[in-house]
Amino acid sequence: MIDILSQFDGMEQLQMIKEFLPQLSEGLNSVDGKNPIIYTDTNKYLKGNHHIEMLRSHIVNQQAIEMDYQSYTSDQPKTQIFHPHILKEYNNRWFVIGYVDESKHLVTNFALDRIVSFKPSRKKYKPNRKINWEDYFDDFIGVSRTDEDVVQKIVLHFKAPRAKYVESKPLHPRQKMRWISPDTLKVELNLIINKELESVLLSYGDKVEVIEPKTLRNAIREHCKNILAQ
Repeated sequence: MIDILSQFDGMEQLQMIKEFLPQLSEGLNSVDGKNPIIYTDTNKYLKGNHHIEMLRSHIVNQQAIEMDYQSYTSDQPKTQIFHPHILKEYNNRWFVIGYVDESKHLVTNFALDRIVSFKPSRKKYKPNRKINWEDYFDDFIGVSRTDEDVVQKIVLHFKAPRAKYVESKPLHPRQKMRWISPDTLKVELNLIINKELESVLLSYGDKVEVIEPKTLRNAIREHCKNILAQ
């Protein structure tokens, strides 16, 4: 919790709390007042976290912004009018999700570390009136989805000893699993297939086999072929 609060630079409501974070951290996370005993997986060098408070303010005040954003595949930033709706953290990386003017998509996500700059826009803010954010993320892993994506049945076989890891740390809260042999854990999921899911599966190497759907199985196979071809 202390590490999470430390990321929100500039948030007025937390300034008083942040003044006491060093003392609080020392009291909760130290035996001798010097050496920590709890280490969290936060990246203090990650760019873009300083945008959190200002984006939060625009969301609360329902204000559109003019944003310069440069994706990893672009040589130059692209300017667009954006209506921020929520902030989301995934895999130690922050994203802002909302509507882009004249976009065919209901919402788009942007990584904060790829935002070059932004400023208030005179455009009228377009609030979210269709998405229930409480259950929006239930059908996929990460932040990437489109309006056309559909939930698919996914069947995976995890091999020991990594299967024990998946049993104790599920890929998704809704997964179903059972042991079909002493060294094979069958996992069933109903999710949207996206790049985050593929990345998670690839991280298990040869200890996971995609049984279905065939499209996901082929996608993982192609990734593996490309790795070997390098």
